[in-house]
Amino acid sequence: MVSALADEVPATRVHPSGHRNADSPRVGIFRHCSRDLGEWLLVAWLATITAAHAASNVVQYTYDAVGNIIAIQRLDAAPIAIADFTPASGAAGTAVTISGNGFSAATAGNGVTFNGAVAAVVTASATTLVVTVPVGASTGKIYVTAGGNTATSARDFVVSAPGVPTIAGFAPAGGAAGVAATVTGTNFDPATGATSVKLNQSAATVASVTATQLVFAVPAATGSGRIRVTTGTGSAVSAGDFIVPPAGVAAADIVATARLGADGSAQSIGIFAANKFGLILFDGNAGDWLSLQLGNFAFNPAGGAIAYTIYRPDNTQLASGTLSATALSIHVPQLPVTGTYAVLLGGGIAQVSLDARLESNRIVPADGTTLGITRSAGQTTRALIAAVAGEQKALMISGMTIAPVGTSVDFAIAQPNGSAFRKGTASGLGTTSLLPPFTATGVHPVLLTPTAATTQSAFQVGLLAGIPLAVDGAYFDLGIANPGEGGRINFSGTAGENLGLGIKGVALNPTSAANVSFSVYKPDAALLVSGRCFADETECSANLANLPVTGNYSVILQPASGATGAMRMWLSHDVTGTLTNGSPYVLSLARPGQNARLAFPGVAGAAIAVQVRGITTTPVAGQGILVQVNKPDGSSLAYAHVSGSAGTLVLPPLPVTGTYTLLVEPEPTGKGASRAQMEVLLDAGQSLASTIDRMHRRGTQ
Repeated sequence: MVSALADEVPATRVHPSGHRNADSPRVGIFRHCSRDLGEWLLVAWLATITAAHAASNVVQYTYDAVGNIIAIQRLDAAPIAIADFTPASGAAGTAVTISGNGFSAATAGNGVTFNGAVAAVVTASATTLVVTVPVGASTGKIYVTAGGNTATSARDFVVSAPGVPTIAGFAPAGGAAGVAATVTGTNFDPATGATSVKLNQSAATVASVTATQLVFAVPAATGSGRIRVTTGTGSAVSAGDFIVPPAGVAAADIVATARLGADGSAQSIGIFAANKFGLILFDGNAGDWLSLQLGNFAFNPAGGAIAYTIYRPDNTQLASGTLSATALSIHVPQLPVTGTYAVLLGGGIAQVSLDARLESNRIVPADGTTLGITRSAGQTTRALIAAVAGEQKALMISGMTIAPVGTSVDFAIAQPNGSAFRKGTASGLGTTSLLPPFTATGVHPVLLTPTAATTQSAFQVGLLAGIPLAVDGAYFDLGIANPGEGGRINFSGTAGENLGLGIKGVALNPTSAANVSFSVYKPDAALLVSGRCFADETECSANLANLPVTGNYSVILQPASGATGAMRMWLSHDVTGTLTNGSPYVLSLARPGQNARLAFPGVAGAAIAVQVRGITTTPVAGQGILVQVNKPDGSSLAYAHVSGSAGTLVLPPLPVTGTYTLLVEPEPTGKGASRAQMEVLLDAGQSLASTIDRMHRRGTQ
């Protein structure tokens, strides 16, 4: 017995037109296994269709339970049928190709639905339809209706959720407001209002959209920038920029473009034709402080300048200026809005090429550390101070290495509203400058500019809050660690106070740096007194008499020649007391830099002599002592320089009745921070001759 198992469905020979010739044979091929012979036999069944059966192209085979053919029947052809479709799934807007027969060759003659949702027919023939998955379609069968007949797909079309849109490109590359731009990509949402477009920061009107293409008009009041397409699933941003020329500039005249990222690598741009432009684009957020640093500047004709204009994201002008070999920095005003900004270069007869880099302006540290700055020829720097109203800082510029040697650096600080706050200059290896108290909270930009044309410059910038030094408290050891740095000491002072500043233990490196300059400032940063303290401790004290106001005073110390080193500092109240005629007053100036103010009553016309005796000074014996008598109004009446162990000051007849003051101060011209012990004797009411004689005899005992 032979059993037959059919594993292939008979095929129909069809001409490319989709119709079978009446003379074409239909062939069915079956594989049979003969169990008796133990071998496979291939049997071909050939059915020749005659003209009388030309309309019949469907054969039905009937099998038994084990796969034997038990009946063959030729059926009349269906008037319309769906053989297949591709792809098997997709989101709304996806193009689907349906193959079959009985379709209308006219697109309008076919009705197609996806599980009941009507689809648009894009192209049609009798055997193939191309349709678009409609918005709102759901997974289910595809139905095609033509000539009053309807066919249903054997399987479901799966409607998938749309993916995140992508942008493949756009055309044209640029244009003015109103120009139609076409964007190609994937996963655009054709539903009304479901896909939005922005150019730079401006919303655009979408004219048409499919899953892979959309058209929009360039909006008014927008500048160059990237295109953003947004759907319910996400957003896509174009890789390139759509160029919108500023007013008065033709798109064709912009011959070079570059895009910069903040703190990224430099980009080159060249304009090699007269009356043409280059455009530099960069993104920024509202409130950003950015600068363009330019290099490798080549200009033809040599020595000329090129104009630049900065445009906001709405293509309106923000700032303008000129560039030259000695001016190669563009400090952009603080950005008013978020978006893409443009810098237009050129427009003249010159040709130019350059490298451009965009940098974020950095905050000057306020913790005693510094910000390092390096610049090429023609470049300047803008840094930022994050100020708080009422606070006071010192600006320290140090480690200056500038070519040519000897070039200084000017600084100009502006307030948040743009008005001037403070100007100054740093020279040598560095300078520390006390700033006034800040009057406003906010960012204070600092522009740092070499005072002459330079080939290169490098320096450090920092802010000093100051270290408190207590009056009559412990000494403070100040260290200067890096070349060109300075130090700041603060103290609280009360109007009318009399203080003495002493400095000792000065050790500088290199030793050729002979001194440290010091400046004492009033709370408003106005200078009160200044001096120099030498390495041998000469002139190392300052008399801070009768402080003018109550507040926070500052002392700025700057080693000469940018030296590093250390020193020790004291701040002391003046010793006070009252002199009594004929009674010796034992005076001790126990702290370096300390002075004495001793009061005594005086009557107009009286002759008075003051003797200072038993003087001892440390660490150097024989230190000079200044003895000065001030009138009741504070003005000087007489003074004497006492050297050795004793000396006498004979006063002229007292001009008025009142309280006079004897000032005793170790001389700053000597070892000014010495300590001293002495006895002061006031002898009043005697004749001038007898006073001199008696004080002389006492001094020789």
